[in-house]
Amino acid sequence: MARKQYELRAFRNALNDYLGGLGWTELEFREGFKSEKTIQVPSVAIHFLPSNKEELQIGGRGSEDLNRRLIQIDCYMETEDRAEAITDDCMDFIDLEAVLIKDPSDNTLGTLICKDTSSIYSETLPPLLTDPKLKRWRGVVRATLESHYYAP
Repeated sequence: MARKQYELRAFRNALNDYLGGLGWTELEFREGFKSEKTIQVPSVAIHFLPSNKEELQIGGRGSEDLNRRLIQIDCYMETEDRAEAITDDCMDFIDLEAVLIKDPSDNTLGTLICKDTSSIYSETLPPLLTDPKLKRWRGVVRATLESHYYAP
């Protein structure tokens, strides 16, 4: 499993726990863009958009490896109010929580954190389809995260 997959899984699990603590139950979580499933409401999809690496010291890696990740969270809800409410909670999560990145053996590899609060952005989009069976509001949250890996 690649680092991005560890990060995405850790972020999803931490967000699920956080939202569950706020009363958001029965959410279906999806990771990445590749899914054969039809989008159901309520659900949350988490994606990493194109990102880059950054060196923390001149001349190469120091004691830490840093990657910038642009994350997008799509929250599909039944109503505009619910879409706006969950995006507010997702924004709070990104702003307040550091996520521990772990491998499948539960070893902590590093942290995923948003150090630039001004990068947190949200919007609520109306349904695109006119079919009432497919009607869903989409709340979108984007932010720039940093993944810090500990030295081996």
